[in-house]
Amino acid sequence: MLLDDYAQSGRLINLNFSAAASAGQFVYRGDWAIRGDFDKPLSQRRPPLEALREAVVVSDGEKLSFLSGALTEIALLKELVDLDASAITDQTFGVIFARDVGSPQQVTLNGATFQLRPYEDTMVWNELLDLLYLEKGDLKPLSREDKVILVRETALKHNFKSAEKSWEEVLETRIVPEAIDRAGAI
Repeated sequence: MLLDDYAQSGRLINLNFSAAASAGQFVYRGDWAIRGDFDKPLSQRRPPLEALREAVVVSDGEKLSFLSGALTEIALLKELVDLDASAITDQTFGVIFARDVGSPQQVTLNGATFQLRPYEDTMVWNELLDLLYLEKGDLKPLSREDKVILVRETALKHNFKSAEKSWEEVLETRIVPEAIDRAGAI
């Protein structure tokens, strides 16, 4: 199974949960490592250098059908898609948040459609719920696995109203993110 393979390779980190869902689907929430020492034994690896943070993933066991999370910079999306090219297909849909995305955009990579959204250091799960107009009451009666499935199904039907761009245009329109001002006790 695909998610088990990723877990064994050390790509799934900071696990929230990984489980079987309804209708032969599998879900994962946690971080999805992009750059790291994946070729070394687990005991010799350092923490990954880059990851898709707070990833929300749905798989049919062989391919990824939904992928969401936050990147430190949008250029990492291409690296992620190239790294996982065998699992990301034209049936994959993604919602990716990044601090250097200035406005909502849509891009196609490896046949997969990705909605790109600005990100300001909030929780990806909450951003997804807000973006898709899902209320806590919609999720309350569902299992954690079925909550992820509902988010994916809603995202597939949602009208994102974003400009379709080529990958080159996405890179050309990046913004310089503002520094996050942290206040409070140190």
